[in-house]
Amino acid sequence: MLGSTILTRLFTLCLVSSLFLSSSLCQNIDFSDLPSLLGDYDDEFISRNQLSDNEPTDDYSNLEDNYEEVPHPVGVYYWGKDLKLGQVSGVAVDERNRPVIFQRGPVTWNHKSFDRNYVLQDKTPIEEDTIMTLHPETGEILRSWGKDLFYMPHGIAVDSLGNTYVTDTGLHQVMRFPLGSKEPDLTLGNRFEPGNGRNQFCQPSSVAVSDITGDIFVADGYCNSRVMKFNKDGELLDVLDGDWDIIHSITLFEDENIFCIANRNGQTIECFSTGLKRPFGQKMMLFEGVGCIFGIVAKGTALVGVIGKPDSSGITIDTS
Repeated sequence: MLGSTILTRLFTLCLVSSLFLSSSLCQNIDFSDLPSLLGDYDDEFISRNQLSDNEPTDDYSNLEDNYEEVPHPVGVYYWGKDLKLGQVSGVAVDERNRPVIFQRGPVTWNHKSFDRNYVLQDKTPIEEDTIMTLHPETGEILRSWGKDLFYMPHGIAVDSLGNTYVTDTGLHQVMRFPLGSKEPDLTLGNRFEPGNGRNQFCQPSSVAVSDITGDIFVADGYCNSRVMKFNKDGELLDVLDGDWDIIHSITLFEDENIFCIANRNGQTIECFSTGLKRPFGQKMMLFEGVGCIFGIVAKGTALVGVIGKPDSSGITIDTS
């Protein structure tokens, strides 16, 4: 099942936006860096005139038929070129295979954002839409929302029912929004209060959701170094503590009952049992020396990820 590893350099536009986060070790990347990011990229790029002229539709699930077990991403250079965004902290794909992004608008995360106790200093909500659903072929905005709801957006996930899950590192909370709703039906953590208790987070970075059980996996990854597992009703089931140096992203291999984390400054990807067939947190895989890994996503038997500076590249890891 989980054997040899193949690392392939790639570029994935959706994942690269998860790099826009500051760090003294793993540096920030801006869209102005895009040409240098690509370098001597050998894969095919789709020119703008090859994009579909079709009007946006409601469903792009047919795109799933073209996915491989180990995908070979293709950059679309002109995709979404007219988007006006702030720091993009998270990217997901919704139940209709449309990209959904989580962005900070005018807010930036810098050394003044939090005090030494991890308390957000500016408690003014972002006064523009922070969540945008995009046309998968053109990058056109199909829906946007989230104005006056968030303070320091970070992670985002969408389950098979269309529920949207987000983490806000300023609020120290994780929220679930039902399909079409702008009000959460589940909120975990205490508003603006960092902590390490059973009902607290400290700058939660990422969230992943099981489409089989509805369980919610939270990377409480900045000032706490742990993964917390909740059921669909928000009841805490398990906690996995570690000595990671910023868990920046989390993803699930549903069929294998495995979750993987991106240990950003530790420069590793580590995978563990979800607790369905083996004890929760049993280590299953370790990939070392991958660079400052900002974002990972599971697809088929592959892990696709984005590495920050100084490497500034993407990777595909074949776990088969």
